[in-house]
Amino acid sequence: MKEKNTTIGNMTLRNMTINSIIAAVYIVLTALLQPVSFGAIQFRVSEVFNHLVVYNKRYFFGIVVGVFIANLFFSEFLPMDLIFGVLHTVVSLGITIFARRWIKKEGTLMVFNALVFSVNMFLIAIEIAYFSKEAFWPVFWASWGTLFLSELIIMVIGIPIMYLLNKRLNFHAILEG
Repeated sequence: MKEKNTTIGNMTLRNMTINSIIAAVYIVLTALLQPVSFGAIQFRVSEVFNHLVVYNKRYFFGIVVGVFIANLFFSEFLPMDLIFGVLHTVVSLGITIFARRWIKKEGTLMVFNALVFSVNMFLIAIEIAYFSKEAFWPVFWASWGTLFLSELIIMVIGIPIMYLLNKRLNFHAILEG
């Protein structure tokens, strides 16, 4: 006998549970590594979860909720990190989800995703420069450069990790729909 899965809106209880787990792990990793998870140079290890949308766009919700809650509880730059950090994640995930229509190879899409997230760190650089007590443009360019590189390093390191995890867990099949 097949078990009936409850739905709320377009999301099944199973998908909500899995996205909640992803959000929780994102939050815990960010909290544990808080000293390097925020600022003009950040190595937010939890950003590797951004690659999950390569496998299924429904991971979007868990990632965004994780970013929101991590920023809410651990950022020193409230409320701006809630706005700019979540905007960065939503825009970047959206671009990658949209690009999935044309980029079919998993590895190529992960590289694309890493570049999208890294380039879009200009949003965080705007936040840092705007609230800096120094001249906007020098702070912006310096921040964007360091943010771009730190995000790219984490996202590139995340590619083989997520690839190997997918071989074991099959991210395509975990979520329904």
